[in-house]
Amino acid sequence: MDEDPKDLNGHMRDLHRDQFLESGRGRLWGEKESEQFFYRPGEILVRASEGLLADVRGSIERLLDGQCVGTGQFAFDHELALLRFTERPGREAPVIAAKLRERFPKLVISPNHIVFTEQRVSGCPYDFPTPVPAGSMREGKGNDAGAGVMIAVLDTGATDIPQLRAVYPTIPASDLEVVDSDHDGRLDWAAGHGNFIAGICARIAPGAQIVPMRFLGAFGDAPTSRMLKVVDRAIRLAAERECALVLNLSFGTLVGPEDELPLLASSLDRRLARAAHEGVDVIAVCAAGNAPFREPMWPAALESPRVLGVAALDADDPTTPAKWSNSGKWVDLCAVGQQESTFLVAPGARLQGHDTLSGLADAPLDFAGWARWTGTSFAVPQVAALLAVLHAEARYAGRPMSLIDAAQKLIGAGAPLVGGGDNYGVPVTV
Repeated sequence: MDEDPKDLNGHMRDLHRDQFLESGRGRLWGEKESEQFFYRPGEILVRASEGLLADVRGSIERLLDGQCVGTGQFAFDHELALLRFTERPGREAPVIAAKLRERFPKLVISPNHIVFTEQRVSGCPYDFPTPVPAGSMREGKGNDAGAGVMIAVLDTGATDIPQLRAVYPTIPASDLEVVDSDHDGRLDWAAGHGNFIAGICARIAPGAQIVPMRFLGAFGDAPTSRMLKVVDRAIRLAAERECALVLNLSFGTLVGPEDELPLLASSLDRRLARAAHEGVDVIAVCAAGNAPFREPMWPAALESPRVLGVAALDADDPTTPAKWSNSGKWVDLCAVGQQESTFLVAPGARLQGHDTLSGLADAPLDFAGWARWTGTSFAVPQVAALLAVLHAEARYAGRPMSLIDAAQKLIGAGAPLVGGGDNYGVPVTV
């Protein structure tokens, strides 16, 4: 029996969620689906001075009847601390964080939220990839399009394959993607996600320095603490290279209703502001997600000129929003969500969950190099690459513009797309 694509995607997303929970990498919190989020068990992030941090630790220890609380620091953000403890019923991290916010209302305190690439674990692809014939890597306005700009793809990393060696000739071992981490003969849930995005960037802005940085795990997951560290790393590298920086952030998370400005967003904002103050022209382009929900997806929903939220257009009718795309007043731009790009895994690979679906147990998919994939994850690199192109063109013309100015040029180019009363941002055509 043939599977309905909608049912297939729903089944796969549920399976992904269940396997993630079984892995112990995170826990689900919240009753209302549009407010549910995942977090790292027994971890809380706190922004506080050293003196106040000691008071926070003491409060947690009293709530936990004297249990010792561990502390981790951030090298480039000395007021941010990661506190670790052992959870028990009624003393989970979201509960502890809520009690601490009551006790210390002026501090920023949050569970260590987990960001995802994968949909229905609050992520940003809508469906699962399918193989397509190989395309061309060079579809930009010229081989120098985007020159002088670094596009950091903070994601699952990348694979050293012929199609992409011209894009990033050398990949550090720490950024090489592992597409089958448990050696079960099936692709990890997020396999190829970062590589796919890098390929889209390379087609539009082949002259840009495209730098894949791996921080997401096999499920396309990572805690906020790890996300902030890789952002720091990208900013340092751009400063060393003395180039402008576009951060491609094709992931996100929902948060609880009590987190009006979650710590992951405010901490990202601080990093971008600090980088700009130190001379790095930087902007972050973030996926809106594909639930579809109106509730803010973070960090896309951060109200900052240095952060853009990107929704998706329908591939068959680019004048209309994709039915599965998130929307809201926090969305700035939108682009076609269905894309074709490199997808680096071996021929004959199987997707997770296919053996549980009727008619697919004996149907390995040939991902020899290219695939088609759909989601706001893949609208993001179009905007990221276009910003690099505009930045380079202005410099070549003798009229340099900042990345913020380039973003405002895109936002000011048309009217926001509205569908069903919801805002999807200004459409972008690449």
